[in-house]
Amino acid sequence: MVFRFCYYRENAFTDVHLLCLRSCQQFTNAHRVVVHYNGNGEGPHWDTARALPGVEWIHDAEEGLDFRLRTLEREGGFFAELDFVFLKSFEALRHHKAVIGIQSLDKQKLCSALIGAVPGCAFIKACIGASEDELWNIAKTQDVHVVRRPVFYPLCWSNRTFFKGKQISLKNSVAIHLWEPLHPDLTVEALGRTVLGPVIKEIIDGEKQAIVTCRPGGTLVF
Repeated sequence: MVFRFCYYRENAFTDVHLLCLRSCQQFTNAHRVVVHYNGNGEGPHWDTARALPGVEWIHDAEEGLDFRLRTLEREGGFFAELDFVFLKSFEALRHHKAVIGIQSLDKQKLCSALIGAVPGCAFIKACIGASEDELWNIAKTQDVHVVRRPVFYPLCWSNRTFFKGKQISLKNSVAIHLWEPLHPDLTVEALGRTVLGPVIKEIIDGEKQAIVTCRPGGTLVF
């Protein structure tokens, strides 16, 4: 239940990235939240993120999927991109040797935006050096739990109406990927006008209330 993220100095640190970290802390039941970064960001959202209690920052991030895979192979945990909003506990997913989600069943495509694994996982080893298009066939030969598209990716890559207020079902979702490269100017304010509005309010209200939460293993989160 370690959640890892990468931040690259070349990109602005936005309020959506900050929302991602906050939602991870509040909803996933994470024991640790770790951000690997290659340089300090700038602006109020970066400053707020760096001050979040319980978030660890490691200055070692490298570009590309292989950095994330090598880190997972060595240390385990879940590795996700910073444009997720987490919705529910990952407790049921932690017991698999590896976890990855379907992006498109018709195209037989898995997505590496969120991957979980135990240290030394054979699936992760097999993926190092592979392309995204090869992940589907690799998964066929390895012990990996492949979750249906709504679990991580209820918002389709091709969806152009979600950000205009069209409803989508999050009933079976533990997280939602926002496809930031397609929406580089996305803000939390704009997300608040979508189906995520109540979730965002809960995250913000949770920060204000500073509730003490007991995590498995005895960790207290304020």
